[in-house]
Amino acid sequence: MMRCRHFMSALLLVCLALFSVSCVPSSAQGTGTDERQGYQYGLPLRTTASNDELLIEHTGYVVAFDTRHNIANYVAWTLTADRLAPVVSRKGTRFEQDPQLPTATAAAYYDYKDSGYDRGHLCPAADNTWRLQAMTDCFYMSNICPQIHALNDGVWNDLEMACRRWAQLGDTLHIVAGPLFNDVNKARKIGQSHRVPVPDRFYKVVLRCNGSKRMALAFVFTNDNKNVRVQNGIVSVNSVATLTGLTFFPDYTAADRKALFSSTSTDGWKFYWPK
Repeated sequence: MMRCRHFMSALLLVCLALFSVSCVPSSAQGTGTDERQGYQYGLPLRTTASNDELLIEHTGYVVAFDTRHNIANYVAWTLTADRLAPVVSRKGTRFEQDPQLPTATAAAYYDYKDSGYDRGHLCPAADNTWRLQAMTDCFYMSNICPQIHALNDGVWNDLEMACRRWAQLGDTLHIVAGPLFNDVNKARKIGQSHRVPVPDRFYKVVLRCNGSKRMALAFVFTNDNKNVRVQNGIVSVNSVATLTGLTFFPDYTAADRKALFSSTSTDGWKFYWPK
């Protein structure tokens, strides 16, 4: 009888352990460094904590979501040549509400209908061809912002392609992207069931690593049709830190941090290639 009790207790513990694992979203279970290498230098730290910010981990990226205004504060991910493996395409993938957000704050596909704005990816679909779940997750609306088509299909796309080119050349890229508002409370709103503010600008911060070599730049573009070339949006990482109140790559503590994140030098950077 005693042995039976011990056996049943052990069996119960095993079942509870299995149940706990099954309750973790598949996007958070991970498959090794492929999904977690984006945290090598840490996620952005906020100067002032916000009770409205919800941090969500998906396959291939992390989103810090503003539940008060129904839009991402930032999305962070890592890009390598391995993540550009053509395992899947975006064909047939649908925009969906983020299942890890409360329904009340999870913008939906139809909130953008007839708004005049594109459903603009922060972490782009073409960075997530390495795994089906990564492609699916990048179409969650928490990764989407209202973008003027001329920006989404213009220099924003040009910068995305440049990032993929740098990764294909052997660099590991740590990227953070997000919207910027002059005043989010006064911003134009779109949406039917959910009100989504339209950003005034967008930023992208890029840290390129290749062996011991480190390069960093940031980019800010206005949400209109006035952006011409990627180079016109270059600013320092520290400039975007001031605009957002975020400390980027907080675990990067090398002696060159101040110089690296204050630089706007384009030495060693190339933004366009012949087609």
